[in-house]
Amino acid sequence: MISNVVCHRDQKDNIYPRKEREENKIDGVVALIMALGRQMAPSDDQTPVLDSDYQLMVV
Repeated sequence: MISNVVCHRDQKDNIYPRKEREENKIDGVVALIMALGRQMAPSDDQTPVLDSDYQLMVV
């Protein structure tokens, strides 16, 4: 599934996932990206969830 995803950069230099071919499925990868973004975002009290020196490695 992850091999179906390609990075696309628009004119404003935003990067987002795209399907290389129409029949490919990327739902799982998009869900993973959204979950990682939610985990890394500050909580409601604006305290960061992760330390500033935290490094993320996706295998």
